[in-house]
Amino acid sequence: MTPSLVFLDSWAFIEAIDFEDQKRTLASISKLDTQYKLVTSITVIGETCIKLRDKENGYELITTLFQILEKYNIEIIFPDYAISLLCYHMGMDDHDSRMIHQPTDKVHLAYAISQDCPFFISRDQALRDYILPDSLIKKGFNKPEILPFNDFKRKYFPHFR
Repeated sequence: MTPSLVFLDSWAFIEAIDFEDQKRTLASISKLDTQYKLVTSITVIGETCIKLRDKENGYELITTLFQILEKYNIEIIFPDYAISLLCYHMGMDDHDSRMIHQPTDKVHLAYAISQDCPFFISRDQALRDYILPDSLIKKGFNKPEILPFNDFKRKYFPHFR
């Protein structure tokens, strides 16, 4: 059985650094490695490092980020042709005005879509509401279920507290 990929946005990492219960959620997901596989993108790692750098003791937090990546065996996705195609189509299509000024989030979403991730952990409401361009749907691409950490935990780990 191939595990379902759970894509982590930058806020998932920041919340895991800031809150122990989110770190425990990551630990729980990573232990179910036949059911779930945690993934993220090189662009999310870059964005997270920039956000952490601006905090007090930011460089220590960046070290914590890389410890989390290793400890929970989080796979980092790098660019490929499908990501390029997805970014192009999402960038050229402005049918959904919520995402016009969020090119970084579109890139993160492209990474998740390219890997057929059924889940995308993010607290970004515009990203959750975003509608994929018809051109991508016609090509067989699907948007993952986008939900914040706590909603994912409640829905898929109701026994975990």
